[in-house]
Amino acid sequence: GTRRTFSKRGGGGGRYGDDQTVLELGTDGRPLYANVETWEGPDNTRASLNFYSQDGLDYGVRVLSGNRHGSWYDETTSVRNTGPMEYPM
Repeated sequence: GTRRTFSKRGGGGGRYGDDQTVLELGTDGRPLYANVETWEGPDNTRASLNFYSQDGLDYGVRVLSGNRHGSWYDETTSVRNTGPMEYPM
């Protein structure tokens, strides 16, 4: 499937919510198959999530990631459509 990658610079500190990322995934009513990976820190610690929904319009996915104390490290998020080419996100 297709993959999109997003990066965010670290900087630490700040108010609550400044270092959080909101990711919303959905479709036009077709099935949703997705793999989301996030790398953070100097050693690129990885977190991985897999999502499936029979109806990505009514039952999409919203993910909130981050640290309320801020992060000094850069963060990279990868979103990959793991479903058939007929089911775009």
